[in-house]
Amino acid sequence: MKKIINDPHDVVPEMVDGMTRSYPQYIEKNEGTEAVVRSDKESMKGKVGIVSGELMQAM
Repeated sequence: MKKIINDPHDVVPEMVDGMTRSYPQYIEKNEGTEAVVRSDKESMKGKVGIVSGELMQAM
């Protein structure tokens, strides 16, 4: 499988944009960051959440 990358510096913003456009009923962009949050976050107040991710730095 080939990957289409317009600009290596824009991979994450483009991925987040694509995910939030594809699944607006589930996730939305957390403004000011390159992170996504649940669309129904208000209904989750007072509950525990788990965050998973990896920080990678371009070489």
